Amino acid sequence: IELKPLLDYCLSSEENLLQYAKVYIELSNGKMDDDPSFIEQLLNYDILFQNRDAENEVITLAEAILNSIPNLSIDYTEEKFNKLSLDNKTKLIKNLVVNQKAQVNSYIVLSYFSIHPDFSDPDFLDPDGYSDLIDFINQDSNFILSRDSFLQLNLNWDFQNAFFTRIVSANDLELAIYKSMLAGMKLHYEEFDKKGLSDERMGVLIDLKIIDFNTSNLDFIRTEYTSMRTYFIFKNIEKYLKIEGGVHDEIELNDLLQYEGLDDSYKLQIIDILDYVSLKNQKFSIELITHILDSKFDINDFSYIISSDYYDNADESIKNKIRELTKEHWDKLINLDNSEISIHLCEWLLGLGDIEDSERKNLLKNNLLSNPEMSKYRLYLLGDNLDLFELWEIMNLLSDSDIHAEWIEAFNKLNQNEDVGHNGNQSATVSNCEFNIKLLEYLKKRDIISDKSRPDLKGIVLYGFRSGQIEYQ
Repeated sequence: IELKPLLDYCLSSEENLLQYAKVYIELSNGKMDDDPSFIEQLLNYDILFQNRDAENEVITLAEAILNSIPNLSIDYTEEKFNKLSLDNKTKLIKNLVVNQKAQVNSYIVLSYFSIHPDFSDPDFLDPDGYSDLIDFINQDSNFILSRDSFLQLNLNWDFQNAFFTRIVSANDLELAIYKSMLAGMKLHYEEFDKKGLSDERMGVLIDLKIIDFNTSNLDFIRTEYTSMRTYFIFKNIEKYLKIEGGVHDEIELNDLLQYEGLDDSYKLQIIDILDYVSLKNQKFSIELITHILDSKFDINDFSYIISSDYYDNADESIKNKIRELTKEHWDKLINLDNSEISIHLCEWLLGLGDIEDSERKNLLKNNLLSNPEMSKYRLYLLGDNLDLFELWEIMNLLSDSDIHAEWIEAFNKLNQNEDVGHNGNQSATVSNCEFNIKLLEYLKKRDIISDKSRPDLKGIVLYGFRSGQIEYQ
């Protein structure tokens, strides 16, 4: 149908307009694909909202036209429909939104909201038609709310605040639209009290600084949005660190230290607020670890930092800090009789030139050689420090090892000399292993066995003396 010349003629009188509308509805057969501007011009007359459709007397001519046009086709503005009465304009706006016949723009969204007074009532939790508005807005993922339209359409602050509040609470609004609409309004809460929002939406509110950072809002988020507490603080870290009066929470501060996105400069300030900081299972930078070991070390971490998993993989500068702490807490080290200790740290400690042999012996005897966590290193540690012990002490330390039995047998055989009625000296053989070679040298140096004793193809051959008994118990 060529609408323009005919429409110009029909708009010249209400009678012609009604006749034209009825014929147009009948000929379109429920499908109007014509230029939307013609439809917009046609709907700008009250008479179409006052007369019924001949085929369906339940609806008006305007409704029949709206039912026939494509979705999202009408570009609604105030100017295009300025001839309509307020009542009919309200009907048009509702139809365009509920049936999704209008393009999503700021005028139709704000107009629809303004004609629903219940939307502005904070106690009205689910106003009729509100979900229709959200469904309508979601039809255009690229919708951006015009701030000028928001400010000019209705100058009433209560209206603007009500609209803002409803959008903030809109959990069903597509997230990208949610973010763009709130960014366009540029409003914020001094006192935030909205419950039940998703973490995604809270993230948007925090990113856009819609929630002011203050102690009241922090307490609310701590209570109602625990999962977003750290993020809220992270996005407002400078304000948080400046708060005084016991607002900082220990668990909260430690959570911030684990937050990967937080710069070390802030983490250093957090460390200074805390009494001490644990290093257990933390991924801290060398700078942070150094600061913690220097001034905020948690003594409960002592066994953790001297373990092979931590010490052996630490930076050399951190190893130096750990060594100094180990020397400082020597007594505690000796009493850690069920904790694994890095063998490399053990070697360093035992090789220190500024500790007494008695202290070195004490560390070995009361920890390293009796500690079940260090059992695989026992022969190695004992073999390198035999001179600190008497023979009977060495045998006691070996009492639960396989080596102990062969040495008992060897000593008993060497003791079968002239002192007990046998002729001359005796010999015995023990297995040839690293520890036994070290013990061989120990025994020869102390004149407990003959210098003739030596390793051969069968093992280590030991020679005793014609007289004298080996005291090994």
